[in-house]
Amino acid sequence: MSPNKKYLINLLSLLLIGILGSSWLVRYTEFFPYIGGLLGLGGIFTWVAFISNLVGDKKKEEFQNLFSEFLQGKTAPIVNGTLYFLFLLGVSFFGSISLRSHESDVERTVYISERPLADYSRSPESEGVLLVPNQSTKILVCSGLFGSREYWVKVSGLPAAIIKVSAFEVRAVAVPGSFVNRPIAFIRPSGKLTSSLESEPMMLTIRINGIGVDSIMEYKGEGVWVGCDRDVNLPAHLIDRWELEALKLGVPEIFTKRWQSPMALGPTLVLRDGDSLTAVIGRQDDRNAIIKSIAVRTPSTVTDFPQEIYIDE
Repeated sequence: MSPNKKYLINLLSLLLIGILGSSWLVRYTEFFPYIGGLLGLGGIFTWVAFISNLVGDKKKEEFQNLFSEFLQGKTAPIVNGTLYFLFLLGVSFFGSISLRSHESDVERTVYISERPLADYSRSPESEGVLLVPNQSTKILVCSGLFGSREYWVKVSGLPAAIIKVSAFEVRAVAVPGSFVNRPIAFIRPSGKLTSSLESEPMMLTIRINGIGVDSIMEYKGEGVWVGCDRDVNLPAHLIDRWELEALKLGVPEIFTKRWQSPMALGPTLVLRDGDSLTAVIGRQDDRNAIIKSIAVRTPSTVTDFPQEIYIDE
């Protein structure tokens, strides 16, 4: 093979590696602007461009000649083949989560963890990524070599969602839609029961399929999330209904405010469709405890979130 033909083939092969790498960065990450800044020697890399301009033309020509000799030599195919192998091996470990905000006025922060947490904002695994209204962001995650892995994706103000990502996959996730479609319960006592608990706090215990999983020792009638952390905003339609109900029944505003500042029980629990969820309010081993049970269900529409457990005396 002639030197010129070797030169052309090796040069095209090297260009193709760059195109593949750039395409992968664009598809799976938000890193391309930074890499483009490096290659274009703009932004924070301007100093590199300044120094390179100080290098004489003769020295630059020597470097160019060395590069031409490399492309015409026997080592170029080996180097290019190694680069292809390392690139394909490296990308085989990763997938991406692409979050798209469908909200016009809510700015949120995204956290990702390999396990459920009571407070994602304090997780050492993720510093938090800003999600701007009506925009999207991609977060690169490890899937294992040609494998798949589940991640807990937490968006501020919404319950965490379990997202499974495979190698080479870009998993599309809608905000808020993808985060309010798993079973989450909310415990709310009646105004009369809240008044009673205000003066005489009791213990609130939750049971999943008959097994006690979490409790609040001094419960005073607050709203309580079950199956998610405290950083979840209550839907407006729910608050509106409570306020109308309170107005009709003469419930003091202080009690409705207490429901709207909820606590959380079992923040790392995963409720399953059909689970039996029981809330028990009373003293320990109290035969007169107030008990309310529901069958957990998956929301069919956004307005079905969360599943409310209303407890009266």
